[in-house]
Amino acid sequence: MISFGFLIRLLADSAFEIRESYDFCGTERIYPEASTGFGPALEALENESKPLIKNLLRVLAISLDIGEEGQEFFVNRCKHLDNLSIKSFTTFRSLYYPPTWNNDKVKPGTVRCADHSDYGILTLLFQDEIGGLEVNLNFLIRR
Repeated sequence: MISFGFLIRLLADSAFEIRESYDFCGTERIYPEASTGFGPALEALENESKPLIKNLLRVLAISLDIGEEGQEFFVNRCKHLDNLSIKSFTTFRSLYYPPTWNNDKVKPGTVRCADHSDYGILTLLFQDEIGGLEVNLNFLIRR
């Protein structure tokens, strides 16, 4: 499977990207039949996140000292947040990385999620108590 922006190899002989992913963008939403609560739960999280997203966009505009539109600069350009019929590349993505320890089927060198930079203006990461995100601070220091 090839995804826009980077290659995701999910083939049986691949050593990359052992994960389950569900994405939706705009009004195109098809939920797995096996789980009746999955779709409503994701939509609730999406809707609960919108005020935070708008506030973070305002903080970004304030920090950049954007002229006439001021703090609403980015919010005004993200009208799709309140109107899903407006075409946008904004994606709501749910990822699950299944456990791999004690699994002899996982090949050595398998990467859970390769080094990457997110594209777009904002990324929110919701993580449980298990965690797992690693940030390369050396990259930040070198810049």
